[in-house]
Amino acid sequence: MTYLTELLQGFQGMTGMTGATGMSGYGMTGLTGATGITGMTGMTGATGATGMTGNSNLDNGGATGQMAFWNGTKWTNTETSELVWDDTNKRVGIGTTGPLSKLDVLVSGTALANVDVVGTAGNFEGPTPTGQGSTLSITSNDAVAADIGGVLAFGGNYNGTGYANWASIKGLKADATSTNYGGYMSFFTRLTGAGSVERMRINTSGNVGIGTRVPLRRLDINEATGNCLRLIYNDSDGSAANYTDFILNSTGDLLITPSGGDIVVNGSLNYAVDTEASDTYVITLTPAITAYVAGMYICFKANTVNTGAATINVNGLGAKTIVKQVSTALVDGDILAGMLCMIVYDGTNFVLINPVVN
Repeated sequence: MTYLTELLQGFQGMTGMTGATGMSGYGMTGLTGATGITGMTGMTGATGATGMTGNSNLDNGGATGQMAFWNGTKWTNTETSELVWDDTNKRVGIGTTGPLSKLDVLVSGTALANVDVVGTAGNFEGPTPTGQGSTLSITSNDAVAADIGGVLAFGGNYNGTGYANWASIKGLKADATSTNYGGYMSFFTRLTGAGSVERMRINTSGNVGIGTRVPLRRLDINEATGNCLRLIYNDSDGSAANYTDFILNSTGDLLITPSGGDIVVNGSLNYAVDTEASDTYVITLTPAITAYVAGMYICFKANTVNTGAATINVNGLGAKTIVKQVSTALVDGDILAGMLCMIVYDGTNFVLINPVVN
């Protein structure tokens, strides 16, 4: 290695010979030795070969903002409008040459020009999908199971440096059966210091449940205290003074409490017209009742005068005897033709409140 290094650096000159010492004599100074010969300068190494100059041109030319792709042989931008970088606004466009958001994707058709409908972070536009299609799909790739699917979360900065999700919408599979693709949509929110909790669900049948995951009607509202529903007049900040509460107790009884104190029915209440021509009165309430319940009030218009004992059949639930006072049988003329009869079911019979004969 030393030899090679010296070769590359050039041969070093030989050291000059030391001059002979001058002769002593009568005070004469000896002659100075001759200076040694300087060595030859080493040869300069050869310059390395210049690298190949790269091709700065695209395969088919290019324009400002276009992106190029290496196809294994050369750079190309054949799809000139499929992927565009807007260097001025720092935006990416797919399918559009004029992206309006950080990521603007145009499937087909005319690009949006109205900035009012454009998202600041992303925008996806195209024709309205048909069938089960979607403009944007959020899908899970878990194994087949119940409660799997896509989740869309909403959150932000909550303390200056930390971020959290505080609400989400989930579209999930309804069951674990393979080949079934029935699904439901759930809405989640959370309290400070707690995890997300499902607040509302729309099931596979379209029933909406608030506070319940198994809604059995078009709208099911569940509340452990029974304070299920409040109708509010002209209130947007929770300070309503005028409202009506609907409170359900543990046995299914409903209490309606209007803050104004009055309940008015703008229509008939449990009213129907009898069409029979005898003492067996028959009426049909709309909507229909499904059972006789003690305390049920009904008003009907009689078609004929009664002649002694009489019965009434409501919505085909079966004939029930009509009595007066507590259990006294009717007599002739207690009910007149065209009379509005007020009756209340006592659990066994209907009691006529307003008989003509007492």
